Amino acid sequence: MKRKLLSAVLLTVFLLSCFALTATADNTPTVSLRIEGITQNFYYSDVEINNAQTVADIIISADKSSDKITVTGAESSYITDINGESAGSFGGWDGWSYTVNGQSPSVGIGDYNIKSGDVIVVFYSDSFGIGIQYPVMDASKITEGIITFASTDTTYDENFNPTTAVNPVTDMKVIFDNKEFVTDKQGSVVIPAELLTAGDHSVCVSKVSENGIPLVLRLAPNTKVTIPQPTPDEDGGLYIGHFLPLIAALVIAVICIGNIVKNNKKKN
Repeated sequence: MKRKLLSAVLLTVFLLSCFALTATADNTPTVSLRIEGITQNFYYSDVEINNAQTVADIIISADKSSDKITVTGAESSYITDINGESAGSFGGWDGWSYTVNGQSPSVGIGDYNIKSGDVIVVFYSDSFGIGIQYPVMDASKITEGIITFASTDTTYDENFNPTTAVNPVTDMKVIFDNKEFVTDKQGSVVIPAELLTAGDHSVCVSKVSENGIPLVLRLAPNTKVTIPQPTPDEDGGLYIGHFLPLIAALVIAVICIGNIVKNNKKKN
């Protein structure tokens, strides 16, 4: 009896230890880091915070651990080059910028303190010249084939006073699976019905100036929209509602026939 009790205790301790280790692993503080070059995505992964305190620390950590990126300048809080794409390549104010959780910080990467769960995007643009938009996708009408993109844009007057407005993202290339579309004046594309099959569909976007500067921040590489399975009624299939009038007519007919038969029996 004592042996069985000891075995049960040891098993419980072992299971609790495994649970604690799993919980610790699952709760490791991380941030999401995405790096978008001029024409392609360079890096997209979660990065453990460890001793990192700033965005610069995270970029340096990713650079050291990954052979996908080579970053110059993060140590001095001003990125001058990533994977051979250098600031000023287009002869203007173009270069490397960043957002955290969709917002553009007013401090450099060495001064922005991170926290677990932050979403960091580093990207090439001419933010202070030709500008860049940050498309947010609205797929709420995907069953109708409609996807709309809008951007919260900030402009400045001659006194550097900011004005913020939500604008449609127009004339932007949208790739839905392998088919190409272009957004209209409302920032929308209409996907043909034959492409609206149930399941996940990949979506990517791009828009560049005449000389190739990105005019929109591309979506994350794994961006998808999900089209739900249609109900039998939506798909033109059988639905009990279709048969209610027929069922009612049959019931009435049965009652009428029953009454006729009953009356005939009484007469006989």
